[in-house]
Amino acid sequence: MNDIFAIQQEIAEAIAGMVGAQLPAARPTGDTNDGAVKAYDLYLRAMYFEGKRTTDGFSKGLELLQLAVDLDPRCAPIFARLATSYTLRAVYGLEAPKIAMKRAGDAASRALEIDNTLAHAHFARGFVSALYDWDWSGAGVHFRRALELNPGVPEIHHRYAVFYLSALGKTEEALWHIREAKHLDPMSIILQAAECAVLVWDHQYEAAIAKGERAVELEPTYFPGHMYLSWAYLYQGKAAESIQAAAEAVRLSAESPAALAALGNAYALAGRTDQAALIVKRMQQRPYIPSVYVSAVYAAMKKTDEAFSWLTRAARERSPALFSLLVGLWDQDIRRDPRFEVLTRSVGLDRGTHT
Repeated sequence: MNDIFAIQQEIAEAIAGMVGAQLPAARPTGDTNDGAVKAYDLYLRAMYFEGKRTTDGFSKGLELLQLAVDLDPRCAPIFARLATSYTLRAVYGLEAPKIAMKRAGDAASRALEIDNTLAHAHFARGFVSALYDWDWSGAGVHFRRALELNPGVPEIHHRYAVFYLSALGKTEEALWHIREAKHLDPMSIILQAAECAVLVWDHQYEAAIAKGERAVELEPTYFPGHMYLSWAYLYQGKAAESIQAAAEAVRLSAESPAALAALGNAYALAGRTDQAALIVKRMQQRPYIPSVYVSAVYAAMKKTDEAFSWLTRAARERSPALFSLLVGLWDQDIRRDPRFEVLTRSVGLDRGTHT
């Protein structure tokens, strides 16, 4: 039991042999001692807490990964997971990008330095390249390399679909990868909810509602399922249902900025602008004010200048949440404004060099 990662790889290769898949050879992961075994246990627990997508879950997962790094400082998978954890904290508006994404980039680079044949290391680097460096071409290279190295990892298909293909408006291809991920992991509630989100971005609202309702039925405590369902209801003009779903997302997530923005959007659609304004105030009382999510609520309230003021601030911060500019919940008045095109150019989302 000295090298649990190698054991895991041997099991995966044995299974792959039965199904005819191809996986990379086992890799050394650092010191083969008791510390490495304990580090792997921390790694697994961190993945569990991160999967909850709550503020507490992200914090607990990050804490465990930092302990794991101390125990096994030459383990590439742990550094790759650490990079992903920091990136998701920034995406969900829980930490300032200049702090979280700098750490994410350092961890991803360290993972590649230790093992440049590790699929998760390339995936982590692609995540940072897309969402913070706004190097979409470079991100595509890393994501595709990750899929070449190990096409059997659902998470890689998921992130490639949601944070790269969807961001570039390639929602049909994104749906293919989400469904491939679901084929690999059919019980994943994260993938059930993600399919709802991508269907919303692809304007398939009835299908999105069906997937969202299925996701919350399977796991009523998973807040992104309720949040994405709220988006789907919103586009179908179902204000009451959208408010109810978003309010549940806010409760379950302990007021995640993303969930608060969904609730603010729903209130605005229902004409309840006073409640939408209160949502903005609640977000502005946080230690880090999530600019993109504040902007989204102002946009829904038809306060265009305020929306662009916060969007400009988000661009200065290099907020990872700006990945959704092309597909997110932005009012048509916002999209038609010349300032919106300037913003998309600044984030690199208007270029034709992303294939």
